Amino acid sequence: MKIYVGILCFFLLGCTSQNAPQKIAKVFNIDEHSSYVVAVNISTKDHGVFGATGVLIDEKHVVTNYHILEDDTLRIWIEWSSRLDREAINAEVVFTDKSNDLLLLKLEEEVAYKTADVFGDRSVFLGKEIFILGFPEATQISNTSTLHVFNGLVSAQQPKSQSDFPRLILDAKVMQGNSGGPVVDRETGNIVGLISGTIVDIIDSDDGSKIEGESVGVAIPLELIQIFLQRYREVDKQS
Repeated sequence: MKIYVGILCFFLLGCTSQNAPQKIAKVFNIDEHSSYVVAVNISTKDHGVFGATGVLIDEKHVVTNYHILEDDTLRIWIEWSSRLDREAINAEVVFTDKSNDLLLLKLEEEVAYKTADVFGDRSVFLGKEIFILGFPEATQISNTSTLHVFNGLVSAQQPKSQSDFPRLILDAKVMQGNSGGPVVDRETGNIVGLISGTIVDIIDSDDGSKIEGESVGVAIPLELIQIFLQRYREVDKQS
């Protein structure tokens, strides 16, 4: 009887081991990211108030897109997801890189939230599954205090010779207000880029007018962000 039970247990364990998945997919936990993904709000003289997204990289700095700036900008302030009970903080522009669409903001006071890790080697390959985090401008499906997550793939990588700056092309939903939001590797949870905008396919309709077709997301690769931040640190040391 003991031998029989032993053989049965061995058989069951063997079946369990053979049928068990070799790799368990990591569950995406938005709470791990909600402290460093921020809403960037801009008040202008002639264009009203509009929003974008940014990434908190240390206790006083947020990186986002240069193109969100307007000539008549009056005020910039940062807000966190409604998941966090935190008042807005004013910010000022301290460093820019127009050619790579990057902007660095400095908060008027330090915050004690978890910040994003934007350093280290982050390989990106075609077909990599990613998440886009951000604050799409208020629509029927969102409000400006709600952090949204969209999933997709890296579908292409364009060198600088083919565009204004080296960029990642994403098969993912990108909405107005997502500019400056992080592109996160689904498997590791690491940031691999920053949303910069979209490319929209313009189609000729039957009546000769132009209509918008499908669009793809455009992201700034992490290595450009790292170079940008390193340049700021060098300039900041000299000032």
